[in-house]
Amino acid sequence: MRSHFLPLFLLVTACTGRPPDSSGDRGRDDTGDADADTDTDTDTDTSSDCALADSTGQTGIALVTGDEYAVLYTEGDAPLAHDGYAVVVSIKGTTGYGGVPVESPFATTGFGFLQVYVDVPPDHRGALSRAAVAATTRFAAGLEADADGCFLADRVSVDVSATAPLLLGNSNGGNLAVNTLADSTLDMPDVSGIVMFETPVAAQFIDVELGEADEPNPLYRVGSCSWEAGSGLVCPYSSTPALGWDPDYQDRSGGPVGAVYIDGEGDGELSLHDYAMFGVDASDTQVAFSPQLNAMLDAQGLVGPDRLTTAEADAYWAERDLSRQAADALSAHPGIPLISVGTIVDHVAGVGDHSHVKGAAEVWRGSGSPWVRVNAASEYMELTAGVGPAWTDNPPNLEHFLNNDDVLMEPDEIDVNCAPDQYNAAALVELATRTESGDWGL
Repeated sequence: MRSHFLPLFLLVTACTGRPPDSSGDRGRDDTGDADADTDTDTDTDTSSDCALADSTGQTGIALVTGDEYAVLYTEGDAPLAHDGYAVVVSIKGTTGYGGVPVESPFATTGFGFLQVYVDVPPDHRGALSRAAVAATTRFAAGLEADADGCFLADRVSVDVSATAPLLLGNSNGGNLAVNTLADSTLDMPDVSGIVMFETPVAAQFIDVELGEADEPNPLYRVGSCSWEAGSGLVCPYSSTPALGWDPDYQDRSGGPVGAVYIDGEGDGELSLHDYAMFGVDASDTQVAFSPQLNAMLDAQGLVGPDRLTTAEADAYWAERDLSRQAADALSAHPGIPLISVGTIVDHVAGVGDHSHVKGAAEVWRGSGSPWVRVNAASEYMELTAGVGPAWTDNPPNLEHFLNNDDVLMEPDEIDVNCAPDQYNAAALVELATRTESGDWGL
């Protein structure tokens, strides 16, 4: 591949260690949301020059819609695009809310792009959340001023590229990004690409039903997942489990109380060898399980938590499950390239075949995207994280990504002393560079 125009200083960038994990989706919510959920700092700079109140991205600034955003960048970098800094709209993970003030940068600064953060509202990743993403993306695209009449270019001290923004979906933020693109009721501008970091690409992954990194589901069958546009990505169990309900169980993270579990021993008691499942909050009082698990609960007549009915759960997931929304998203916004990022040890999911990371690529490619790959090309990892170990070089546009053993994950960030953000940065730099150059080869 030909040499790219990126500045030489990127070649000496090294891995800088792992920041606190704020991207997990286990249980009903993630403890990483605590600060963002309670902090309502909305100091806004109303000076005539529209300068950022806080260039570190910690202060929320109001949009016309009432939603908030924050901006983070490193002044003095060589811009990624010929006309200025590329723009990245960053969407946090978890099934909860927040994102402003910024808990984690999500993509390291220092690479010539601006990060504009969405403050996700507390509506369980529903219509209000999609509207917030759309409003923030309009602002990021320079199409709309904020509540002070300031455009993005007014709020920063660097030139802003006119190229359409990139979307960064951190974990479950990848689902919200695609759900927003698919929502025909919104004025969502075009974007130039999407990066997803270990996104739980279907309901069974979002509700952590198939296992987590340090606690696998014993009935998950490796290589069993398949995708169809109508039904989405589905992963059958190796057998139909006997399910139980323990109203008093609480996992070690101090999360929700009460768990549905796979009763592997058939003794009606939740033991250390049984896998517990909590669903996700669908409202203040009800939880949602995947359509597959919901059907098993119905079939077994299990008395369990206050949960959505089968019909309600299907409607809930129909607008939150990326694997069911991708075709509509690409129909409304054709041609968007995607890089699905994944490491050997996922930050939440415990599926050894990485069917969610590969599944994101399978779904997006199968829904009509012209360019898709899993993990950035190795040259971009070298630019953002140093030469280090043997970074992956998965080819783009495979006939099949899902259940393909030749599609490799990046080394685990702990093993190489990297931040997850540096994997994201490599993918963002690759998409911005390819968009600028028009080179979409290997």
